[in-house]
Amino acid sequence: MRLKFFFSTLALMLALFVAAANAQQVTAAPEAPVQEPLKISGRMFAEWLKTLGNQNDSGENENTFQLTRVYLDFRKKIDSVWSMRATLDVGNDNQNTVDKDDSRYAAYIKYAYLQAMTDLGFGVLTAQFGMIGTPVIDLIDTQSDYRWLNQNYIDASKVVLHKQGTADVGSIGQSIDNSADMGLSVSLNVAKMVTITGAVANGEGYKKTNELGYHDDGKAMYAMITVNPVQGLYAAGYYRTESTHDEYETADDNFRQYYGATLIYVYQGIRLGASYVLSSVSSAANVSGADPAVAKYTLLDVFVMVNLKSLTGVPVLLAGRYAMGTTKYDEGYGADDGAEATATLWAIGAGYQFNDSVRFMAYLEDQSSSSDDIAAADWEGSNRNFYVKAEVKF
Repeated sequence: MRLKFFFSTLALMLALFVAAANAQQVTAAPEAPVQEPLKISGRMFAEWLKTLGNQNDSGENENTFQLTRVYLDFRKKIDSVWSMRATLDVGNDNQNTVDKDDSRYAAYIKYAYLQAMTDLGFGVLTAQFGMIGTPVIDLIDTQSDYRWLNQNYIDASKVVLHKQGTADVGSIGQSIDNSADMGLSVSLNVAKMVTITGAVANGEGYKKTNELGYHDDGKAMYAMITVNPVQGLYAAGYYRTESTHDEYETADDNFRQYYGATLIYVYQGIRLGASYVLSSVSSAANVSGADPAVAKYTLLDVFVMVNLKSLTGVPVLLAGRYAMGTTKYDEGYGADDGAEATATLWAIGAGYQFNDSVRFMAYLEDQSSSSDDIAAADWEGSNRNFYVKAEVKF
């Protein structure tokens, strides 16, 4: 019933869009087509990392220069309704592998979608199809201006949420969402104050293709309402649910979902925000008659980013972050019922914005984690790292 309602709502929004676009083409006066040039831009994130303490590592601390991300963005406006975007994402992908010594740069298509936008009179309707950004992560990264320092922790939940029952536990924790995915989204912005967004995607993220036999029938569905009552204030509530597996007859027990709220305030050079998310993951048992394994998560992510130029005339940058994740195993996953794990992370930074294209920041980050009756020896401990981070736009 929930699935039918979601797709019915999405279909209605698409029908409104098609009708409005057709009416716009019929009523609009003929005009000579204007060919706008292809817009090309890019961003580069780089850093120097010095580990100051790492209880998980018996060897020497790291001291290394890293190119963490390069984005090449291509945008083309086709006409008054249609446009397209394609973004190449290149980064060091060893953090997503079990073999940490197998470090390499990998290239992915981060975004690749066709967009249509039309004005309905009472609001603007936008549809995107292809490799699209996921709603809440898009909102946070756009308004926080923090992505060059760190991902938000809905996107990077593996850092603070524990994952039990796999051979590659290590520092690879539980993922609850991806920043981009293959699918369809429709959003309606009313009076520039309220935006209603619905989306359906594969659920695997932009670094994977739809894997037959695993996600062939499962999909991730998103619903989000964003309220912008005054300039600079964004309040969002959202829900994501994903059917992750169809291998067993109890496929309905295989899911990954979360719901939560985000509040962001942007005033001149000051950006403040917080997200609070509740998530649950369940895997159907592969033993007849056994109960599914269930884990529940709580995630808090708070950030501040300040550019003092608007206040003092000097473009000094200040940043701060606090994140906390708790994991509770209700049953299964090889953990005792009620077993818990907790991770906290804080960071502070100071830097300088040389111009619109170049900025640097000295950044100190501390992370600690502990567990209760969970086989997580590789996960427990503390890390303290010092960075000099840089962003270059071109």
